[in-house]
Amino acid sequence: MNPFFTVFKKTQQFLLLQAYADEIMSEEELMTFLLNETTDARFSLISQKGLYLVTPNVSLDEFTHDFYAPSEVQASLAKESVAVLLTTKVETIALPFSELEDAKSILADINYLWSN
Repeated sequence: MNPFFTVFKKTQQFLLLQAYADEIMSEEELMTFLLNETTDARFSLISQKGLYLVTPNVSLDEFTHDFYAPSEVQASLAKESVAVLLTTKVETIALPFSELEDAKSILADINYLWSN
């Protein structure tokens, strides 16, 4: 298991992810982005420019990310999850939610961000 999840509490994780977002995203992106944990111990930062798939670490300097433009990603509903297909890697990332309505809402937000 990634030590990031055992060393830091959820609130500390959020603060570190916010600090990383501040480093890699533009001011415009930071005004409206979505942050969600994936089922494989990564985080998605979704902005109007695309998807940043972040792999956290104990040190902020050791965080890494891959970026995918909206044209390289397809998002769809999959039960209580949003399935994000990375078309250039043929990989699907799952963003899980406890309620179907939450998944529908996030999918609508993603579609809105990527339509503007």
